[in-house]
Amino acid sequence: MATQLAEQSFDVDADLLITDLALVDLLLQRVGRLHRHEDTWRPDRLRVPRLFVTGFEPREGRDPAFAFAGEMIYGRHLLLRTAAVLPGAGEVWSVPGDVPGLVEKVYGADASLLPEAWQESREAACREQENRDRARAEEARQFLLTPQGEHERRTLAGLVVVDVAAADDHTAFAFQQALASRWATATTDRTTHDPGQPGVRLRCYLDLRQDVAVELTLLPAVPGCPGQCRIRERSRQHRR
Repeated sequence: MATQLAEQSFDVDADLLITDLALVDLLLQRVGRLHRHEDTWRPDRLRVPRLFVTGFEPREGRDPAFAFAGEMIYGRHLLLRTAAVLPGAGEVWSVPGDVPGLVEKVYGADASLLPEAWQESREAACREQENRDRARAEEARQFLLTPQGEHERRTLAGLVVVDVAAADDHTAFAFQQALASRWATATTDRTTHDPGQPGVRLRCYLDLRQDVAVELTLLPAVPGCPGQCRIRERSRQHRR
């Protein structure tokens, strides 16, 4: 005899398991205690592992009745779905081959998994489970180290510095104006000049966290002609 502790890493080899109904994944964990050691010699009558599930009562023409403790611990919604996948007479579970499919069925949302006679109870149990899950989430919220959505706020990502090199002030300020027309830009009214270097420089601070961006190409200056900048719009979606 054991509690739910036997579900997890309990190295025991049994030929027969009698257990109350639990959620399908927990039930399958308990099944893992059957014939755990393949090299163990067994008499002929024990060479096929057997599982007996108790803790619920099938009822003709309606949903089953569950033990009070099991329903309080696991909730009626998933117990109903687990009961619906239990093997009937002459049927077997193949472990581990059937495990993924069984778990997917029970934790899925397919209402047709349950017989028609269970549907009314299923709807009520589903609403009850949703309320329980919502209440648990609200109760757990006060213990969160990181509140929900905290890391979804704006960060410094998208804030950039652009150094502009242009042939003259007119071109540099035209480039700055083009940037400011598309993004939030901290503008300046003066350029700088590096001694011994041609042209001027301008530093701009941009916030790229917008829905529309532009692709900017600064064309090289042509002798006798001021530098030019060319702007081509390009749609781009940014996450906020």
